[in-house]
Amino acid sequence: MKISVIIPIYNMGEYLEECLDSVVRQTLIEIEIICINDGSTDHSLSILKKYEKKYDNIVIVDQKNMGVAAARNKGLDIAKGEYVNFMDPDDYYPDSRVLEDLYRLAGEHNVMVCGGSRVKVIDGELITRFEGAHLIFTENKIYDFRDYQSQYGFTRFIFSLKMLRENAVYFPLYIRYEDPPFFVKAMLCAGKFYGFSRVSTVHRVGHKRLVLNERIVTDVMKGLLDLLLISKEHNLAILHARVVKNINIDYYSFFAKGIVTKSKMSMELIKKINHEMDEELLGIAESPYLNAPQFDYQKVIKKTNDMKNRHLSEMKQFEKIIIYGAGNIGKSMINYLSKETDINIAGIAVTNRDNNLSIINGVSVDQIDDLAVNYDNTLFVVAVMSHLQNAILDELKKRNIEHYLLLTQADIELIELYYE
Repeated sequence: MKISVIIPIYNMGEYLEECLDSVVRQTLIEIEIICINDGSTDHSLSILKKYEKKYDNIVIVDQKNMGVAAARNKGLDIAKGEYVNFMDPDDYYPDSRVLEDLYRLAGEHNVMVCGGSRVKVIDGELITRFEGAHLIFTENKIYDFRDYQSQYGFTRFIFSLKMLRENAVYFPLYIRYEDPPFFVKAMLCAGKFYGFSRVSTVHRVGHKRLVLNERIVTDVMKGLLDLLLISKEHNLAILHARVVKNINIDYYSFFAKGIVTKSKMSMELIKKINHEMDEELLGIAESPYLNAPQFDYQKVIKKTNDMKNRHLSEMKQFEKIIIYGAGNIGKSMINYLSKETDINIAGIAVTNRDNNLSIINGVSVDQIDDLAVNYDNTLFVVAVMSHLQNAILDELKKRNIEHYLLLTQADIELIELYYE
């Protein structure tokens, strides 16, 4: 067996067939497809069984929900391939020769890890430009990981199964940020890898909404702490700087969530993380986005209060408030405003009433054309994910609605910290 493709699946019936089709169409003959159904409650398992009947190289493991890391580790335990590749069930290969090219180049260059570039797809649109994450290779060559030092994009690569097993490289049992520690450990074992510019995976984004809870928050912190320790141990200054950037910018809301909920575990992890940030390494990296490695607790509180005061000041200028959006953000906004007795929430607006609840927290949900309000004294609060906001703005403009409040991504994250 040349390559084992490991796919962890949890409630991905909407995208699973596109993923599986891209795998079974691969021109590399000697592959096995290990599908770990991790306690799905949708129709994912029935899709898997349909493909299992049609293709004799599909292996299905049906288990209770244990998380993506445990599912991938199960796949590693039973894999028989010379190499393994990890595919997510909502992603897909861009063409049928990906695995053949990866396997051939790994052999030609005698490497234990080989990978291509990654692109993402949002609402069917391919986005081929990634900033600063080393997700696209511009040269076809052997890279030294000490020069590369990226923690992202592990699904682009095939890894020697023998190398992983001999070095006991598995995914830590986190439900979020489990793949960067795995990827870095695997790359350090390999030392060098072959990277080439052709796209080897298409990554789907924007279709899942993450609601923070204590387990997710603390698991992300554990993963970040793992990388801080690894980068210090191996003197990887660039990786260390990238992880600190994750902490201060990319995962700011996760740390803020741990602070505002007064989670004991989160606070202990924050202290450990602050302790392990190495200013000497950061100085070597000369990273322009790191002004203060320490996580600023007071900044979280001030940022939240400033946001609340700005929003409330604008809302109190109107007689009525309509929340546009009945998803998780809309629900968080209702909870947020319900604490303010002098704000009148007149309703929740949606573009299409068919797939939405009729009432949320005692507030009626109506199609926008069915709302009986005077637009002149009503403020519409657009409470949807950022990639949906333009469509909502178009709906408002069609009806000549001029008074609206558009929440930034930072606003949304801070509201959800308190009111999810």
